Amino acid sequence: MIKAAFNYLDIMQFNYLETIDRGATNVGWFIGTFHLWICLGTAAYPFVEPEVTKTAVLAAIKIGYRHFDTSSAYLTEKALGDAVAEALRIGLIESRDELFITSKLWCSDAHVDRVIPALQASLSAKPRGYDFTIPKEDPLPMDFKSVWATMEECQELGLTKSIGVSNFSCKKLEDILPNARIPPAVSQVRYFKENISIICSAELILF
Repeated sequence: MIKAAFNYLDIMQFNYLETIDRGATNVGWFIGTFHLWICLGTAAYPFVEPEVTKTAVLAAIKIGYRHFDTSSAYLTEKALGDAVAEALRIGLIESRDELFITSKLWCSDAHVDRVIPALQASLSAKPRGYDFTIPKEDPLPMDFKSVWATMEECQELGLTKSIGVSNFSCKKLEDILPNARIPPAVSQVRYFKENISIICSAELILF
């Protein structure tokens, strides 16, 4: 059931089945002061029952996964939170601080007046907090500079530990960098796009 539901990862391009079968554990790298491991994305389509997500996350924690990716659009935030609570209860982890959890600000909420309420709603669904929050690029016009400024406010308010971007083009990334008080810590991409890796390298943004 787990394999049927999670046959791909939404982030970092690792295949769930392959990494589970290999028994991969704690393969990671650093972003600033945070240590990331191989990530399990919780997106599945068609959507699955919350118990499937919870079971998959617990299985992943058991074999060493410590980085999890979610979003309100995936409908998996609460199940992920429940899995983390269960992992703490049964002793798979000793502290929430052992995990690194990424969420995405979805396209529909990437507007100045919706950013903070959207993140607060996500935190309510999954009350153990986010280490990373990422606005996802929308093909529709929006004010990315203002949205990014609000993301910076989220970090300053302590709603998230770090902020980054997802599927941003070179132009979109270059648009926000000149005025960014807090530069993106990571640029998450599903497919390799243009020369964005060059920009990320120059700006010390993990790609």
